[in-house]
Amino acid sequence: MKKIKTNIKNKNKKQELCIVLCTTPNKKYTNNIIKSLLKNKLATCITTIPNVISTYYWKNTIQKKTEEQLIIKTTKKLKKQIILNITKQHPYNTPEILFIPITDGNKEYLSWIKENLKKTKKNNIYKLNKKFNKKYKKTYNKNIKI
Repeated sequence: MKKIKTNIKNKNKKQELCIVLCTTPNKKYTNNIIKSLLKNKLATCITTIPNVISTYYWKNTIQKKTEEQLIIKTTKKLKKQIILNITKQHPYNTPEILFIPITDGNKEYLSWIKENLKKTKKNNIYKLNKKFNKKYKKTYNKNIKI
């Protein structure tokens, strides 16, 4: 039987692979966010789970809503650009954008994610970083470590 290595050994933390979770209210927003993230090479693969039920506390009441769950495969180095990209298009005031590190997995699949994201246009990253810093610098840097 073939032994498969699965450990991810990354000395450069910026290259760490991660999954981003994001919910959207409907297919329209889901499709727009997916197209934008893929077109700008900010994600390799995005899985959509329709009809998830989110229950949460908002404005002093418990809310329940049917949403779509996005599971976005990407790298930590694209964090700022992904947050900007999603928040620009998202209808919620406070969209769910959660980064979860990938600690292990199928070596070939993980390599595929990295290879596809190497093609991210540096010019696009620079433009998105500039917009992000302009729009969010004051509040983002106070609340979130990058």
